[in-house]
Amino acid sequence: MARTKRKKKLSRIPTPKQQEASARNGANSPGRPRVAINWKRVDDLFWEGDKAIAAALGISVRTLQRRRATRHAASKPDALGE
Repeated sequence: MARTKRKKKLSRIPTPKQQEASARNGANSPGRPRVAINWKRVDDLFWEGDKAIAAALGISVRTLQRRRATRHAASKPDALGE
């Protein structure tokens, strides 16, 4: 059986329009832009639960939980006081 050569994958070069959008958003990655979360609205919908809050904001439950964890971790002082 003869072996076939694999083609090398070409590196993706962003178009000037994509580079401009990336610079405008302040992002260095080609992923989705970060969605701003209205924390006042999250507080207002607290009793509805995570599923209802995420649906109202148009984000996933996991995104809400992850962003809430990073927000609370940033606001807590270190236990060692450093």
